[in-house]
Amino acid sequence: MITAVDIGGTKTLIAQFNEAGEPINHRRFETPTLAADWLKQFNRHMEELSDVTALSIGLPGQVSTDGSTILYLGNLPWREVPLKKILANNFTCPIYLQNDAAMAGLSEVSTLPQVPGVAFYLTLGTGIGGAIIVNGKVVNGLNRCEPGHMLLKHGTGWKEWEDLASGRAIVAQYGKLAQDLKTAEEWQWLAENVAQGLIPVIALILPEVIIVGGGVGHYFESFQGYLAEKLHRRLPDYLPVPKLLVAQRADEAVLYGCYQHATHQAKPKPGHMLHLFSRHVLQLRSTPTTYKTISTPIAIGCSPVAPAPVAASPAYKPKTPTVV
Repeated sequence: MITAVDIGGTKTLIAQFNEAGEPINHRRFETPTLAADWLKQFNRHMEELSDVTALSIGLPGQVSTDGSTILYLGNLPWREVPLKKILANNFTCPIYLQNDAAMAGLSEVSTLPQVPGVAFYLTLGTGIGGAIIVNGKVVNGLNRCEPGHMLLKHGTGWKEWEDLASGRAIVAQYGKLAQDLKTAEEWQWLAENVAQGLIPVIALILPEVIIVGGGVGHYFESFQGYLAEKLHRRLPDYLPVPKLLVAQRADEAVLYGCYQHATHQAKPKPGHMLHLFSRHVLQLRSTPTTYKTISTPIAIGCSPVAPAPVAASPAYKPKTPTVV
């Protein structure tokens, strides 16, 4: 089964998808600050699962262009982590790494009655993220956008978009959360700052649909009308205003997107966790780009397969595992 993983800033979700595309075998744990601790907990939960034909992971940060390395995570101190290489020593199945906003966007587009040629998924949460979905798929090269860090003119200076229109920006402006905004003035303020970033996005990619999700996005209907009015008033006539929609999936959007992304790749070949499971612990040193890997062989209960050769990591020399 395709196994989807959503690495969030506060929690990690795992689910396997059956042949009907339904999530089963759910697992959840708090996301530790250090990658080493996350790997320990992830390995522990994966030991309970079997029949892993593909491992598809969404994460809150940038992935290298070859899809092998976590370059950085926005809310966690993970830098230059070769996660695919580490996991490849444990799994014989395909492994995919993608940005979580791209996975959520892929999931949300699949809920539409008709797949648009170009859709933009905007996640308004603590920060701002986004993804471009083309013909219902994530396109390599367009899957690494960081719209929240786009610089916008503000007063006499410049600010990042997420410093103007995110949950963090709401707290800075009003001292309360989005769920506590009540007045029309407050919602118009938010719509104004969201519009400032959406206008250049619309001009650049001409999306047919914009889907708004995230924690602040839960309240999109409270400022959707204000936002539409501002876009209609400010965009030139030859730039059509996209259809504005609220996201339909909440906590499981990234998991569904991870599943769908894996199905869009080459058909996964049957694979299993290695019968001799080398648990890799990533130890971050004082500099975030320095790491080493430690292998501790353990025996786990899974479908018996011949142990596959474990490629040597430049950071360690593997020992010959002993079956207990």
